[in-house]
Amino acid sequence: MINNARVQIFSLLIPVGVAILVRDVLILLIQRYGTWDQTTTEVVATLTAAGMVFLIGPEILRRVLPVTRLPDSPLRDRLQAMCERLGLRYRDILIWKTHFSFGNAAVMGLIPRFRYILLSDLLIETMDQRQIEAVFCA
Repeated sequence: MINNARVQIFSLLIPVGVAILVRDVLILLIQRYGTWDQTTTEVVATLTAAGMVFLIGPEILRRVLPVTRLPDSPLRDRLQAMCERLGLRYRDILIWKTHFSFGNAAVMGLIPRFRYILLSDLLIETMDQRQIEAVFCA
């Protein structure tokens, strides 16, 4: 339970912290070198920071969440083939180490370079390949 709370807090706080940092740096730069008024500066900096974190957030979360690469295996080959048929581009397929607390799958990321597919450890341990494929497609 403590591990889940830690993961949830860090997976929220780190992207938000990065967004705030980027926003503040942009405001300082725009105020120093730009000609916009305060309101425009804040709006532009906030939207830019939020957009950046939204786009690269999955890369940040990959480094925060306890994940490992799904090893080369028949399951990985089948999932990769499925992605190719569907035209889904991604960076990697990862195992999300939840200490077997929940079984789920997720895709995070809009841009293929920062898009990751997550399969929880419980999902992999308790389901056969066809069931995992069904969850993967849902």
